Amino acid sequence: HGDARDIPHFTSGLDERMRFPLDPVSALCAEVVLPPHGEVELAFVTAVATSRHDALELARRYGSIGALDWAEQDAAARTARDLHLLGLAVGRVADAQLLFSALHTRPGPRSADHATASRDELWALGISGDLPILLAELREEFDSAELRFLLAAHRHWRRRGAPVDLALLHPGLPGYVEPLRERLLDAMREAGSQELLGERGGVHVFGRDQLEPARLEALRGAAAVCCGAGGVIATSA
Repeated sequence: HGDARDIPHFTSGLDERMRFPLDPVSALCAEVVLPPHGEVELAFVTAVATSRHDALELARRYGSIGALDWAEQDAAARTARDLHLLGLAVGRVADAQLLFSALHTRPGPRSADHATASRDELWALGISGDLPILLAELREEFDSAELRFLLAAHRHWRRRGAPVDLALLHPGLPGYVEPLRERLLDAMREAGSQELLGERGGVHVFGRDQLEPARLEALRGAAAVCCGAGGVIATSA
């Protein structure tokens, strides 16, 4: 369509926030003459840079199918290494993506209208409520593999710039010695998540029987997704 200035709707004195009400779209096309039984491989490269010169220079690096194939293979190798270091099995990546999507399907504690998501109660638990909350309610004999998956997925999202508060809720038997809590902390150390304990966008460990009812209700109400015993995942309404 040429230049944006040629579109009256974008230049009619609207507020800056209203000038581009739709997502940007790039419409690309290429004319190809295909001989009988022939094949043609096309690749459209988009680049983002601070200047036109830098963007064109970046695009030139990937000016051939071979260069694009190499970049794709290199990215796949780096991703596989990162997932291995995180302890996230390749076969569970899709599960992590679906879980992340579920965490963002509702505002969760960021909605002031949610009656049980009391900010004061969440703050008392060390959770701001500004981030999506993933709540895992564990039994005394919890599934270690599923816990490792949740910890790995949590670190994966955090490294991608999308932090989530992961709350681990265990039975919390009374007494000075809590073997179950120690098992959870050991699992966190093995997963490399120990430095995230109690941090914003980190991992929070609570004993269910040691929480005040109002705070337990607030935590459950604020959670965007709850993982129950057996690994069943339910999205909060």
